[in-house]
Amino acid sequence: MEKAGKKILVTGATGLQGGAAAKYLIKNGWETSALVRDPEKETARKLAESGVTLIKGDMNDKESLKKAMAGIYGVFSVQNFWEHGYDGELTQGKNLIDAAKDAGVKHFVYSSVDGAERNSGLPHFDVKDLLEKYLKESGLTYTILRPVFFMDNFNSWFVPAEQDGKFVISMAMKKDIKLQMIATDDIGRITEIVFSNPDEYSGKSIALAGDELTIPDAAKIYSEVKGGEYIFNELDVE
Repeated sequence: MEKAGKKILVTGATGLQGGAAAKYLIKNGWETSALVRDPEKETARKLAESGVTLIKGDMNDKESLKKAMAGIYGVFSVQNFWEHGYDGELTQGKNLIDAAKDAGVKHFVYSSVDGAERNSGLPHFDVKDLLEKYLKESGLTYTILRPVFFMDNFNSWFVPAEQDGKFVISMAMKKDIKLQMIATDDIGRITEIVFSNPDEYSGKSIALAGDELTIPDAAKIYSEVKGGEYIFNELDVE
C-alpha cells in the first residue's frame, strides 16, 4: 500500500498498546501522530524522539479532537478505563469515532477485547461491545482488534513475589486451565499490518492471541529465561 501522505493518529500512545502501535507504524514508514494531553510528559517526549508528531488533545474535548483529525488518514483507538472509568471509556470512544467520521478518516482501527460480544454482564467487556456497535453503525471503514489477556500483566498486576528464595505467581485460576495470552508489542505489530492491508482487513473483527499456557507453564518459562525458581500459587477462585 502507498503510504506517502497518509497520516495515522494514535491514541493511548504513552501506554502499552498505543505505544506499540506507534513504534511499528513509524518503523514501517507511516507518518504517525499521537494524541497526548501533556506533550512535556517523559513518555510523550520519548515518542517525539522516535519520530512521532505530538498533537495536544483530549478525548473528552471534542474541539481538540476536531483539530487533531485534520489531514488524518487512519486512527488507532484505545481508551484507558483504569483512569477514566467505564463511563469515561464509552464517552471517549464515541467522541473519537464521531470526530473521525466528521473528518472523513479512511480507516479506523479499534482495540477492543476478545469476547466483547458475549453479553457477559461485565463492564470491561460490555462497554467495548457498545463501542464496537457504535463504530460499525458509524459508516466508517473499520477493523476491530480483540486481544486476549496481556502477557505484560505479569510485569504489573501479577508480578511474581519473592518468598523464601522462590518467585511466586499468584492468580485465581486452576493450575490446569490454559489462558490465552498476547504481548502488547504484538498488538502494535498487527496494527501496522492491518493499516498496510486495508482491503484484507477492513470490516473485520479479529481475535488476537499469541500463546495458550497454564500458569505453571508460564512459571516454568520464567524460570528458564530469568533464572531462579518460579512457582504458581493457586488462589481460591471463589
